[in-house]
Amino acid sequence: MSYFKPFPMLQNDQLLLRYMEEEDARALFQLRSDAEQMRYVNRPLHQSEAESLAHIEMLQEHIETGKSISWAISLPGHPRMLGAICLFSFSDDRKEAEVGYELHPNVQRQGLMKAALKLVLEYANEQLGLRYVHAHTHRDNEASKRLLAHYQFRILGASPIEQDSFWYRKQL
Repeated sequence: MSYFKPFPMLQNDQLLLRYMEEEDARALFQLRSDAEQMRYVNRPLHQSEAESLAHIEMLQEHIETGKSISWAISLPGHPRMLGAICLFSFSDDRKEAEVGYELHPNVQRQGLMKAALKLVLEYANEQLGLRYVHAHTHRDNEASKRLLAHYQFRILGASPIEQDSFWYRKQL
């Protein structure tokens, strides 16, 4: 059973959250191979576009099986992927999930992630009926912490999984 059919494209005047396609592998590689961009993320850097393509194919499979949902962030009328946002780690009763996001450095500080998170939180509440959305961020990632505070995420405490990171939760 797929929870995400038809795929929910989300849009406002500022941006479009759309299905991530194989053609987005280059943009994803640029994002995930940049050591500075990934400094707050505890995962290996992508080493090739082929690795990014394999990641996109995995995300597509997760959408198909209902395990998670990921959107490419782009501008209306301009298909180039600028970043990504996803809901994953759904609870067994599908009332809680974690949100993750990344944005190309050239388009940061323009309000795009704020707009993207707003769309995803509305979708999580209105379409999925989630009670809580969680987020995980590095303690030094001030931009991410400001974004979460803007949407009234509350800090739960230090992460037992990742040193120097914190867990947040928002009740919908």
